[in-house]
Amino acid sequence: MTGRLRRSVPHLVSVAGAVIVALDGAVLLVAQPSLQRSLDASPAQIQ
Repeated sequence: MTGRLRRSVPHLVSVAGAVIVALDGAVLLVAQPSLQRSLDASPAQIQ
């Protein structure tokens, strides 16, 4: 591995992790109302 590539890997892994966390949050925001209705639960119970 070149020095430049070796320095870039941790940054790329961090960015990929942040994207996964953001995507997970977006999916939960979309799914939460449906889960709440189907489980007949309050917002506090869903969280």
